[in-house]
Amino acid sequence: MANDSGMMRVEVLYAHPAAVWRRWVEVAPGATAAQAVDASGLLAEHPEFAGRLPPVGIYGRGFP
Repeated sequence: MANDSGMMRVEVLYAHPAAVWRRWVEVAPGATAAQAVDASGLLAEHPEFAGRLPPVGIYGRGFP
């Protein structure tokens, strides 16, 4: 659901054995999961994903 600015607020999480990384971001309606991950800064903070998108799940359902 879009907020007053017309943007959607979504949470991006990355769980690994040592910790959970999470960020809230605002994206345009219709944005892809890849765009939300990019906006979150996950790829910049976790160089192990250099040049590739990590596996993505939405409400626990995996997506290629």
